[in-house]
Amino acid sequence: MIHLSEKDPAGTLPLLCLIHSESKGALQGIAEARLIRLATEPDLLLEWALKCPEGLLRPQVLKKVLGHLKREQVIRSFKLFFARAPELQATRILNEFPVGISGGADIFFAALEKAPAAIQKVAIANLFRCPTPSVIATLAEIVKGNNYKKSPDMEEVEAALKSLLAINDPQAIQFLNEVLRKRRGFRRSYRKEIRRAVESLRSKGQP
Repeated sequence: MIHLSEKDPAGTLPLLCLIHSESKGALQGIAEARLIRLATEPDLLLEWALKCPEGLLRPQVLKKVLGHLKREQVIRSFKLFFARAPELQATRILNEFPVGISGGADIFFAALEKAPAAIQKVAIANLFRCPTPSVIATLAEIVKGNNYKKSPDMEEVEAALKSLLAINDPQAIQFLNEVLRKRRGFRRSYRKEIRRAVESLRSKGQP
C-alpha cells in the first residue's frame, strides 16, 4: 500500500481513506501518515475532503494536517474545495468542524472567498468555532458593512451575530454592546433589525 501510494497517489487515495476510516491501531496510523503526506498536494487534499470528510475532521487528524502544511497550502487547497465541492459536502465540513483548532480559521476564510453565497453564510454562522481576533474582526466587519447597503442582507448579518454571540470573548462582547447601545453610527432601522435578530437568537438558546 505504501509503495502504491508513492507511485499513484491519486489512485490509492480512496483505498487509504477507506483503511483510515475502517481500521484501528497500527494500520490506521500508517494510512493516516500517508494521507497527511499526500495532503501537501492541493488536489489530493481536495479529494480527501470530498471522499472522506469524517476522517479529515477528526480533531487529532486535522491538527496534524494543519500543522504539517504551510498556511498558503491550506488556503489554496480549501479554496479549490469550496469552489468545486457539492453543497452537501461543503456544508458538512463547516458544520462539523472541530472547535478551537489552531489554523482552522483559514479554512473558513477560504470559504468566504470562494464558496457560493449560501455556503458563505454557513461559514459565517460557524466562525465561532475558530474564536481568533481576526475572526471577530471579520464578523464585526460583516455587521458594519451591511449598515451601508440599501437593503442589508439580514441572513448574512444573523449568521455573523450567531457567531459573535457564541464567542465568549471581551472583544466580541464589546462590539455587540456598542452596536446595541447606540455607540456606533448604525442607521436606526438597521439597529432595530439587529436587536430583533439578537433577541431571536437568544430565544433559541444563543448566549
